[in-house]
Amino acid sequence: MVENYKLNPNLTKTAAVAEWLKQRIDWQIYLPNQRVPSVRKLSKLMGISSFTVVQAYEQLVATNVLVAKPSSGYYVNEQTRLVPPNRDKKVAPKQPVIDTRWLVQQVSSDIPHHRSPGVGTLPRDWIRNDKMEWAIRQVTQQADGFIYDYSAVQGYLPLRQQLVQQLNVLGMQTYTDNVMTTAGISHAITMIAQLLTEVGDTVMVDGPGWFWLSSCLQQQGLNVVAVERDHQGPDIEQMQQLFETYHPKLYLTNSVLHNPTSYNLHPARAHQVLNLIHQYDAYIFEG
Repeated sequence: MVENYKLNPNLTKTAAVAEWLKQRIDWQIYLPNQRVPSVRKLSKLMGISSFTVVQAYEQLVATNVLVAKPSSGYYVNEQTRLVPPNRDKKVAPKQPVIDTRWLVQQVSSDIPHHRSPGVGTLPRDWIRNDKMEWAIRQVTQQADGFIYDYSAVQGYLPLRQQLVQQLNVLGMQTYTDNVMTTAGISHAITMIAQLLTEVGDTVMVDGPGWFWLSSCLQQQGLNVVAVERDHQGPDIEQMQQLFETYHPKLYLTNSVLHNPTSYNLHPARAHQVLNLIHQYDAYIFEG
């Protein structure tokens, strides 16, 4: 067979290289534990920079498609599932287990900030300025006990009181004893998943979604399925199919400025989602 080294023009070069290699793994051209073309060889055959190939390979390492072996090259992960040649039956798109350790290493690397748009941190000059320093001083002067002593298990009381007031404005009546703050969204997701699910349960997430989410849930022994999301919200027809097939206990999403698409959930689509949640007796986590 004459190999075709043309890339998908509708994708970025990095994404196109990753797609090209994943297709050949699916076609069993490259088998588990087999070495894939070297960075130098593939960049020459495709007429692209070696940096682009490295970026594509590292993305595939992060999603456990490839394994990087020092001084040897890149190999197909032995756990990579071979795709049968005949796939007439539509299968729910399951999320690959992501190596979050590798991703954290990349976030903490010395790559310049202007070349790391997805790093998740703000530019230093946005944070280190006179206004921010003044605000920090004001907070520390007013909250000595909060800073130096143990706080309530449920979180900082004045903050919970403010949250209750805001919820009341939105028509959600509650009390401070019913509110708990966490150290961040990661902490909240981990806690909720441990409370509402058991090992072997299925949970549903958005696709595309936050890379850390699927990995965190899978590491807790949960099965993760993804519902495709467009500019109005999740695909309702596919969501119903996933409920019927996998019976997920929990759906995790964020309706406003969805990560990474930045789309908001349309009210009509939100109503359809809630109907499915009630119909299949599932929980919904709004992040």
